[in-house]
Amino acid sequence: MGIAVPNPPLSKNNDLTQKLLDYVRKNGHAKTGALIEVLGSPRRSVIRMLNKLIADGRLVREGNGPGAVYKINDSQKM
Repeated sequence: MGIAVPNPPLSKNNDLTQKLLDYVRKNGHAKTGALIEVLGSPRRSVIRMLNKLIADGRLVREGNGPGAVYKINDSQKM
């Protein structure tokens, strides 16, 4: 009989993703620059997280370039 081993703790990326989502929920929207400051992560990492969340349907992007704003996808709210 084996002993059940708990799953390893969430990776740093999961923590950052949760922080990102919490920030967007709290503020209603977010820009890339604000997320970089809040998360303390490099721009590329933040953009990668944002793109993954958009692909997963959790966020939507309004606009392009420096004026882009990210919001929680209303169709995902429960």
